[in-house]
Amino acid sequence: MVRVYGRSTSSLAAVYRLDDLPVFQVVDHIRRNPRMYVWDGGTPLSLAWLLARDATTLGATHVQLDVVDGWYLVSAEIDWLQPPYQCKRSPIPPLAVG
Repeated sequence: MVRVYGRSTSSLAAVYRLDDLPVFQVVDHIRRNPRMYVWDGGTPLSLAWLLARDATTLGATHVQLDVVDGWYLVSAEIDWLQPPYQCKRSPIPPLAVG
């Protein structure tokens, strides 16, 4: 049995119902709360940088970031948005021992 704030999980059903959970549109939620998803609020440069970082994480070795007529372009030698994704880095750094 799991206790949550002093209540057992079996008693949570009496406290929370499915109707109590808010339903929201994902895009609207991201627009209202950008800092939950992008660390600096989502400037074009930071979003392009995040795409470039993700490309290298998913296997690209030559990533280029260009600005052309105010548009940020991220390119690489592979299509990192198509499966199979091959993460080349550990998402969680190993703990230091010692």
